[in-house]
Amino acid sequence: MLSPGKNLQGAIRRLPLVKVGVVGLGSDWQQRLSPAIDKMQSRVRVVAVCDDVAINARAAAARWQADSILGIRSLLMRQDIDAVLLRSVGWQRDWLWDCLRERKLPVLLGPDVALTDAQTDALRRSHVDEGTVIVPELPFRYMPATLRLRELQATTLGKAARLLIHASAWSSLLAGCPPLAPLLDWCISLMEGVPTTIAPTAPQLLEAGGEGVTITFEHVKSSSGSRAVVVLLEPDAEADQTFAGAVTDGPPLPLCEVVCDRGTAVIEGPGDLRWTVGGKTKHEQLGADRSSTEVVLDLFARRVLGGLIPTPDPGDLQRARELAHAFEAARKGRLRVELPEERGAT
Repeated sequence: MLSPGKNLQGAIRRLPLVKVGVVGLGSDWQQRLSPAIDKMQSRVRVVAVCDDVAINARAAAARWQADSILGIRSLLMRQDIDAVLLRSVGWQRDWLWDCLRERKLPVLLGPDVALTDAQTDALRRSHVDEGTVIVPELPFRYMPATLRLRELQATTLGKAARLLIHASAWSSLLAGCPPLAPLLDWCISLMEGVPTTIAPTAPQLLEAGGEGVTITFEHVKSSSGSRAVVVLLEPDAEADQTFAGAVTDGPPLPLCEVVCDRGTAVIEGPGDLRWTVGGKTKHEQLGADRSSTEVVLDLFARRVLGGLIPTPDPGDLQRARELAHAFEAARKGRLRVELPEERGAT
């Protein structure tokens, strides 16, 4: 099975150019968005940029040879825009969504966009009832190591039976976005099942003084029984500390350890994967693969052009947010939380 990071490359040159407007640059536009846009110039072209910080808008517009726009309304009124990259938004959030719905512009929703539960539900209903194309970025699904792991699950390793996530290792990746939802969405996508319960991890399964939360999945495709995700938290973490702020001493921890039906894998970084089958270990460094942002931009552009390629939708974001609320309740209250199946249905 070919991953989205590889099997779309041959099609990129043949597809029409998608012209986008950027609303709010977000905190990581120089580190993540700009390098991806630079590599996608033949596929995605930024034609207008609007940001609350005018100097940033001018800098980004100059880099992408686009127009710097002072107001969001002016940007949305342009007829040369096929879609919007919404990277951040302030007080005008609800008004902006009304304008986007009126223009029927597809939206790529960046991880910095803070939404309430009610606003997330409104996006889901707009997507379902009106067919609005709204794609949450959820970049961890498309990390090179994730895409390679999914290939290996289909061909060599088998289904994931257990994920062991080291919370503090994710701190730099989660900076600037809500810390739980994108990571829990990643868990759901890897486990391919329905999360049914969340509870504190049994002490005998942890190192002395450690803290953990276990999410149990049922109805895993082509499998019987339950599978688990264990999130290990910092031993000295405060009860109300989210793991985006967790720090640790000593050597770096892997992002995740995966036990599959026929082997194991360790994700040591976004493009760093070590896997073992039959006692033989292989280490793959995937730095030459496309970044998760490039993959997401490509998938979004195909959706804008009317393609039926699967992408995350607001329902996936809402499901991950609900799971995050239950996670925090189980962690802080040291209790078991039952999840209604309809909330986790895929």
